[in-house]
Amino acid sequence: MLKNNKGQSLVIILGISLLIAIMIPTMIFLLHQEAKWTVKQKKTVTAFQIAEAGLDRAVWKMNENATNWRNAAQGTIPHGSGFDGNTTFSDVAGGVYRIKVARVSDTEIAIMAAGRDDDNRELRGLYSIYGTDLLDTSIRTDGNISMSGNFEVHWGPIKTKGNINLSGAAEKRFYPKKYATGNVNPRDTTGSTPPNNCTCSICLSGSYSGPEWTSLATIPDIEIDLDRYKTLAQNYRPPPGSPTGTSGYRESNVTFNNFEDNQTSTATYYIKGNMTLQNSFIRGRIIVEGNAEFGAAGGKTKDNYPIIVPAGASKHYRCNNFGSVGGATDPWTFWTGRGWVENSSTTLNKVALHGFLFATGNLTGTANSTVIGGVAIKGNAEVAGTPVVYYSPTTISPIEYKNLSWQKTIWREFHPQNFTSPNWPY
Repeated sequence: MLKNNKGQSLVIILGISLLIAIMIPTMIFLLHQEAKWTVKQKKTVTAFQIAEAGLDRAVWKMNENATNWRNAAQGTIPHGSGFDGNTTFSDVAGGVYRIKVARVSDTEIAIMAAGRDDDNRELRGLYSIYGTDLLDTSIRTDGNISMSGNFEVHWGPIKTKGNINLSGAAEKRFYPKKYATGNVNPRDTTGSTPPNNCTCSICLSGSYSGPEWTSLATIPDIEIDLDRYKTLAQNYRPPPGSPTGTSGYRESNVTFNNFEDNQTSTATYYIKGNMTLQNSFIRGRIIVEGNAEFGAAGGKTKDNYPIIVPAGASKHYRCNNFGSVGGATDPWTFWTGRGWVENSSTTLNKVALHGFLFATGNLTGTANSTVIGGVAIKGNAEVAGTPVVYYSPTTISPIEYKNLSWQKTIWREFHPQNFTSPNWPY
């Protein structure tokens, strides 16, 4: 009996020894792998943090002045910054990084960084998209907008920090989209009580992307760099016969009458007084420290003027059952009837301004002038008669802003193929 117990004990001891002999190498292997994984993770985290440092460096540099952001949106990186994707920065312990800044659109900039640890084993890439609220509207005011008669706006939204008041024929036009910090009258019948946008089947039918009107909307502040425009106007030499004299700057009221300036899209006029534009054509920017008025549209105004219909314009007309509203024109029927196609050329008549108009006072107009580009008014806009404003983002994109606020809208990781050629997303 004792011998049997000894034999059983021997078998158990041998089994345990065999189990230990198997487990110890496995444990050693797992511990070794864990150490490798820990090191790899550490290096991966290091590369990630270095890429983050690259993004921080780029944003810090861009924030030195508004010109850096403005130039980047036009495709020019800050001089001497090394943000072309080819410069290696080594100011962060543990690795190196490269930065690239690229234009995405007139209102968006991509900031990208690729980080590599010191042992050249791990690569991580990060990028952010920064956007800003530029003048993305056909007409915008800080005061109220009153639209009546045959005054029309096309291809871009109407925005105001006051109220939008529609009357007469303008009340029957369900295009373009309208946004007001106050109310859109008489569309909004509930005042401050929700809903504060159009939720009816008419407004939202078909593929209409969003409500036709929105009250209590958030409209960001935009400040134009008046000092910059004043300098540009003082240095500009207009054609003979300009009511501003030998430069584009004038410290008095000005009436452009039977005058034409088609020299350059960057022509700049700065009027320190009131301005009337009638029987004339100007391609460029008009800045008014006072009131602005659209006058008669004869004389030098342009007919059959070619212009590209901007991308996204059709979304303001994507509804086609307004026939149920007495006297209303179906927006989509109107769009197709004009033969407009996004990113394609069309022609317009009675063009008085192809550019950008800004006034610190009010805007009035009763004649049939056409404006292509954008209009920004600090006061009220009271427009009747037959003026027409067509939004053209490529025309107004070089606007000189004073308070551009660039905000991060996208933050993502990408996978660099190597450090010298990281396959940048932009």
